[in-house]
Amino acid sequence: MDHNDVRKGILQANMIERNSGLLSAEMTIVPFVAAIFAANAAENSLLSFFLFFVVGISSFVFFLWCSEYRAPRFWMAVFFSGIWAYVTWKFVGFFMPNLPPPSAPFTHTVLHYTFQAVPAIIAFLVTMLNHHVDFEWMDDVFGKAK
Repeated sequence: MDHNDVRKGILQANMIERNSGLLSAEMTIVPFVAAIFAANAAENSLLSFFLFFVVGISSFVFFLWCSEYRAPRFWMAVFFSGIWAYVTWKFVGFFMPNLPPPSAPFTHTVLHYTFQAVPAIIAFLVTMLNHHVDFEWMDDVFGKAK
């Protein structure tokens, strides 16, 4: 073991510290939770379960593909960040009052959607940044992708 091996180990430790863990959570927890949610859905439970099962399996295959090839990683990040933005949109919308009535001024409707969209946009940008950090970590652990 020479000084280059020690230096490489220190650099890898620093890269692991910078790993957000978001990609790992998406690959392990999200398909499991989605499958449980789909199995407990009251209406169209078989169709919902099949849909979530396909999404879970395809996202895992997509992850494996992206660990080997660099080109599709951006689209994987957009896909998962879009899911986080949608979940944030729904979560914020759950706590917001209903849409203003049609007789209300148009600005009320615009404000309603703006207050719901801002957290979703922030969630999208933060998760995109975290995915970028995770992709750097993947390059360090798996080697440079093709």
